[in-house]
Amino acid sequence: MDEGISVLVSGPRQNLLELFTVVVNSVFREISPDGDDERDFPEAFKEQLQVYFNDTLDIQSLSEGLLSHLLVDRFTNLFQLYDDLNRFTFDDYSNFLRSYKRKMFVEVELNGSASQADYDGILGVINGLGYSTCLLMNSYADRGTVIPHGASVIYLQAGHTAFVTSLVTAHFQLCASSDVEEARFAKILFHAMRRKLPQQLRTVEQIGYTARLNLWDEFGSVGFTIMVYTQPTKFNTEHVDSRITTFIRSFYDKYLKTGEIFQKLVAPYVKEKVDFFRCKQFYAGTLLEKGSKCRKLSIHIRGFPPGSQAKSSEDTEGGGDAKPLLQYQTIGKQKLEELEKKGIQIIDNLDRFKRNLSLRPAAN
Repeated sequence: MDEGISVLVSGPRQNLLELFTVVVNSVFREISPDGDDERDFPEAFKEQLQVYFNDTLDIQSLSEGLLSHLLVDRFTNLFQLYDDLNRFTFDDYSNFLRSYKRKMFVEVELNGSASQADYDGILGVINGLGYSTCLLMNSYADRGTVIPHGASVIYLQAGHTAFVTSLVTAHFQLCASSDVEEARFAKILFHAMRRKLPQQLRTVEQIGYTARLNLWDEFGSVGFTIMVYTQPTKFNTEHVDSRITTFIRSFYDKYLKTGEIFQKLVAPYVKEKVDFFRCKQFYAGTLLEKGSKCRKLSIHIRGFPPGSQAKSSEDTEGGGDAKPLLQYQTIGKQKLEELEKKGIQIIDNLDRFKRNLSLRPAAN
């Protein structure tokens, strides 16, 4: 499986606050096309953000990406400044977050040289991130910030939260929407996998271990997202990632061996006969074989029980006393240098990123 897409964070704080205001204004206009000025983000709101973050932690210590996630964390509370918030439906709220997330994800890093598939895959990954963000924000949970790097994940833990659930998501971008046959196979496989995911990814006795599967077909890409909610003190992220990988492999071994078994599995959702061998070939070539065009991005959001003292691994190494984490950890210069030595290329300019996308549009 090709795991060439990662996300890295960098950039100035004040510019982000300004960009954040512009983005929110534009999204409000999308929701309310009449362009009512009263729905624009007031300058007072931006001032509230600055005061809030300065009071909670040192804003200057945060990179642009970390601050953007922190802004998302506080959406729900800060939105209460608006008297007309109750006019929003959940769909409005979801669309708002989708659009925000899409516009704010300006740092994209590619392993090696960028190919057509890389740029096609970025759109699907951004969509998956936006969707999982909507689900998370709807639960009003605090979240940690993650920096995925291929299959291995560097994640930053939230120190204190009122929730005991960890959310692990794995986004798989499968094919271009314009490829009618492959898009159809992707959706057929989604229906088949959804029926088996809960029982395959957990056992009856594992209370607090829940798995969900969601399909997305937007921005020129088709893919699916596996979401696993776990007890953070019982199942670590490496364990969950391993289970997801095992599920992908075991599904192929158990249900794609013969056409008859697979046909029965998808019968409730697909009335016409499925080309089993082509579907099997698509699954193997997309999800299993090395060098496939599938793009995977794992996101780990870890919660802790109220009042618990989350420990930083950096604090415990070397025999020092473990200290509770601040609200968020940040990636230091040394870590960035280590990543750069591994050949990571960082795209940290929004205009350049847009130009690259326009030069390599999604396949038609």
